[in-house]
Amino acid sequence: MSLEVISMGLLSKLYGNLNNGSEKKKVAKEFGLPNPMILESWMHAFAGLRNICAHHSRLWNRRFTIVPIIPYNTSNTFINNRNIYDNKLYAQLCCVNYFTRIISPNSSFVAELKSLLGSCNLVDCKEMGFPTEWKTEQIW
Repeated sequence: MSLEVISMGLLSKLYGNLNNGSEKKKVAKEFGLPNPMILESWMHAFAGLRNICAHHSRLWNRRFTIVPIIPYNTSNTFINNRNIYDNKLYAQLCCVNYFTRIISPNSSFVAELKSLLGSCNLVDCKEMGFPTEWKTEQIW
């Protein structure tokens, strides 16, 4: 119950400080990730992304210093095109979407993201790291 009320940053640090043992591997496997280092990098990136959003900072063409590891062999559907910039928003959104599909399969995250991107003609998806054919990825 305590984990439901702690901050994303604290949760990230808590997981990161666990010994690289079977418990840490079990948590990563629960999310279909083959390596705890991947989950650790995602949680760290999510904490940074959350802070940027919470403080109303610029996202649209930002280059992130904390980046998620892009895995090659997830148990659940992920992106096929891994030739992306890991320091741009698209990589982070792919990871967020991966988690969202597991935690809340009926989430409207994808529909709302597509609507948001389509509603503003000032948005340049390429600047945010979106590949040209991103909508054809099964995860989206």
